[in-house]
Amino acid sequence: MALTTKTTVDGTIPELWSKILLNAREKNLILVPLFDHRYEAEAGGKNFDLVKVDGVDNFAEAAESYSDVSDVNSNLTFRAGVMMTQRLIPASGAWRHFYKAFATTHEADILGHPGLFDAWVGKVAYEVALEMDTYFAGFIDNFSQTEGSLAVPVTEDNIMRCVQYLNDANAPRNDRFMALSAAEDNNLKKFERFTNADYARAVGSLPTDRGIGFAGSIHGLSVHTSTNIEGTNAAGHDNGVWQREAVAVISKEMLRVEGPVKDIESDTKQYIAHSFYMGAEMRDDHAIWLKGL
Repeated sequence: MALTTKTTVDGTIPELWSKILLNAREKNLILVPLFDHRYEAEAGGKNFDLVKVDGVDNFAEAAESYSDVSDVNSNLTFRAGVMMTQRLIPASGAWRHFYKAFATTHEADILGHPGLFDAWVGKVAYEVALEMDTYFAGFIDNFSQTEGSLAVPVTEDNIMRCVQYLNDANAPRNDRFMALSAAEDNNLKKFERFTNADYARAVGSLPTDRGIGFAGSIHGLSVHTSTNIEGTNAAGHDNGVWQREAVAVISKEMLRVEGPVKDIESDTKQYIAHSFYMGAEMRDDHAIWLKGL
């Protein structure tokens, strides 16, 4: 008996092309929002290539600051105001310009999967943001103050010592952050103090209005986690603790987009996204390189 099989009718069997795309996962990009953008706001769209930041130093203590009230003839001693060393942003005088672009042919555009172009637009934006986040992740292992050891779990004593560094520098108590790798974030969850706070948030006694990557709070530090922290699970990661004013960010173009535009000569639809920015370490005593997992 001759049978009609799947092979016989294979050319007539429909196929379903899903509208759901299985795209590559993306990292939490946490670092840029945690640094100081005040100089960026001050720029207000002005044209410039260098920001010069002055500061006023404290007056040194002096013996003549006190005089006996009975000594009516004592003379006042005046001191000159003292300036801090002027800081430049960026210190090297270099801006960073990064872009990602792609183009699709007309045939691909009209015949291909209808959701692909929009998906690639999203990936272009992600790659531009990733490059900027990665650049600022590189600041952490340049902080002169260090605590802990690479590939060794961070302890609560390490974190408390980092907080002491900030306190010793008279850093403001607000806007203090700790950025951790995924491995170190996992270690932090072993701290009873941290898990108790996490439970309190879950039952509604603490605020939870935080962004992607927020993991909780400990010792006055807002804890954030990302797989974009420099390092590896084998060699350890460059985790960090800082107060916002440690590093300045000035972005002239956080994400400038051009397109989609039609190029007649190549018969393609083109799209591009740019970033144009610079950064500088401003207060080294407001930051600590927290070596760990």
